[in-house]
Amino acid sequence: MLPKSLVILLACLVAGIPASRADDSRQSGLLRAVATADSSEVHPDNVFEVIVSLQNPANTVQRIKIPEAAWDRVWKSSNRHVTWDFWESDDDKDVTIEIPPGQSYTFPKPLRMFVDSSVRKSRITFRMGFKTVAFGKTLWSAPITLDVTP
Repeated sequence: MLPKSLVILLACLVAGIPASRADDSRQSGLLRAVATADSSEVHPDNVFEVIVSLQNPANTVQRIKIPEAAWDRVWKSSNRHVTWDFWESDDDKDVTIEIPPGQSYTFPKPLRMFVDSSVRKSRITFRMGFKTVAFGKTLWSAPITLDVTP
């Protein structure tokens, strides 16, 4: 028996579908991660806020299960110097959010983020990634560039 990924690749080749799209058949290919910082200039260790959301460009409703009280844990920064203090939560209850076609789901509150004080660069770039157990890959936002001032 052939591995599932090989079967999908062969089916794509026979059907004339570009093979690079074979891994986009999962639900993660139907959503877009969006992150917006409240400032383009930050001081190391000072808090800035990032609003995160998911957009649904598909023609169908998308349902995503996330931790209700600790949803910040399904997000990550692409830059280890840009982070936030994860929320304390013992509640592991999940909730399902529904995103109608062409709509967005904005998470309930902004992430209060900071740039690590060890950063000596005047400019830093990062992206926010969304990933749950149901997704096989991380959905990355567009890059956010911040001017870091001492």
